[in-house]
Amino acid sequence: MKALKYLIFLGLFTTFLSSYAQSHIWTQNNGDTNWSTPSNWSAGSVPDINSEVLIPDGFVVEITAAANANSIFLEGASQLIVSSNLTFQEGLDITLVAQLKYRNGTISGGIIENEGTIKFETNQQKLFSNITINNYNLLFFVDSNQVKIGNGTIINNTQNGMIEIFANGGMTREGTTAATVNNYGNIKKYSASGDLGSFYMIFDCNNYGTIEVTQDNQILFLSPQASLSNFTNGILTGNGVFDITSSFLNEGHISPAGIDNIGILHFINVFKTSAATILDIDINASENDVIEITGSVDLEGEIIVNITDTIGFETGQIFTILTTTNGINSCNFPSQIVSNDGGINDIVFNVFCDNNNLILEVETISLSTNNFLSKNKFNLYPNPAFQNENITIEASAEILNSENINIVVYDVLGKRINYKYTSTTQSTTLNMEHATPGLYFVQLLDGDKVVATQKLLVK
Repeated sequence: MKALKYLIFLGLFTTFLSSYAQSHIWTQNNGDTNWSTPSNWSAGSVPDINSEVLIPDGFVVEITAAANANSIFLEGASQLIVSSNLTFQEGLDITLVAQLKYRNGTISGGIIENEGTIKFETNQQKLFSNITINNYNLLFFVDSNQVKIGNGTIINNTQNGMIEIFANGGMTREGTTAATVNNYGNIKKYSASGDLGSFYMIFDCNNYGTIEVTQDNQILFLSPQASLSNFTNGILTGNGVFDITSSFLNEGHISPAGIDNIGILHFINVFKTSAATILDIDINASENDVIEITGSVDLEGEIIVNITDTIGFETGQIFTILTTTNGINSCNFPSQIVSNDGGINDIVFNVFCDNNNLILEVETISLSTNNFLSKNKFNLYPNPAFQNENITIEASAEILNSENINIVVYDVLGKRINYKYTSTTQSTTLNMEHATPGLYFVQLLDGDKVVATQKLLVK
């Protein structure tokens, strides 16, 4: 699409040369990288607010004094370094391997389409004013200090977009003017190993994607005049700290350390849940995710437990998944939740709160019904059956004649049951003479693989 846009752009040059708008192609004939040098441009003049600007592949251009253009196109591996004010009326297009390095000044005007990289460098003042940024690739805060956004600036971080924050500092609204970040992709605050990192976000943030804070880092939403809205598909995650005093709507997920990783995620000041909130909690028999809250909280929503290791769970085992320093005001979760251990067992957890903690307690460990919900590859008859009665297994010849086929019987608690087993070329039967009356599950195994499962009622 960008290649086609570039061809169209070049095709319009002849028209532009004879019209009010003038095309400026970077040639670097003067030998330096200065935007303000007339001889570096094909038109022999510095671009103005009506100019269509093209910086070809491989060139580096630096703006060191106020610059203007109607539109700017960065081709290939070109770079535009902004160290002063830049105003454009329509668009600034950054292709896949091109870079905009933002070091100082105000960028104002139209729409930035970023398929490459926008890199924030130096501690100098930076301001996006009345800009829309559509980020399809990377916004990279290397050494930012405070980046201001305002006067209606909107940053749309798309589904494939990444905002990586290595720097300390912040992105904050300019005065009381409107500034919004819509995140459908990923925002990540991190630092070098062992370093502490902080980054302020003072604007209206609508999160439909993922915001991650790594260990020893914090993101601070610290203005009551700004907002953080974590919508249905949004995820707040990591091992770091969210410090929130902004207006906070939470209809999405809270996931300490991310799925399949166990860790502690901290919230300071404001932590809110709603009926739509989902706490994604990873657990094994020896450790579990924890949400730590400095403050008090009203709790409601849903808890989804992901069991990361199937070994060692015991009835009555306790897991504290959320703690507070100042108390739990209300606790409104389902009284029980069920999670599968990745094998044949369902684990039922009781859910309850005490003064400061949200707790899961293992109630029962039983054979999962998921193994037979959609499988009907064999039949048992009679079913129900009496003790000492031969039970015929009716299945395809391919299954019954397999050398690796095996039959296993479990009770409802997942305990393996002994039985008598007879197999001929005509039929396969089992006898439950030592079983007490009740419900059992019969599994056909091909090696270690479960082929199918059926219920059996013994009378």
